Amino acid sequence: METLAILFFAAVAGAIWLRYSRARERTRALAANGARAQATILDKFTRSRPKSGNRHYLQYRFTSGDGATHTAKHLVTSQEYLDYEVGDEITVIYDPETATHNRPESYLARKGFLDRRKT
Repeated sequence: METLAILFFAAVAGAIWLRYSRARERTRALAANGARAQATILDKFTRSRPKSGNRHYLQYRFTSGDGATHTAKHLVTSQEYLDYEVGDEITVIYDPETATHNRPESYLARKGFLDRRKT
């Protein structure tokens, strides 16, 4: 029974690691190969989380290279939340094949996916 529990734990840990590594690789590819666009902030909002405090979001809209308009939201730092107002523009990086996969450029830089000197 103990061996079964260890195997179950190892399988769950492996699945979590695999999902995390795939997400990081996809984000790394976005930073390296993504297209840039100017996005307009449509809304700012905060969601309260009892155990981890407030989470701040910016909702934005941008037009991809094919002319399609996309709306997205993303978690931002408290400082970014305070720095931007509705109507301001930010730079986003999106996947030209799947523009719904996008991130604010500041997020990619903050997480180390972009060289800050190149942004």
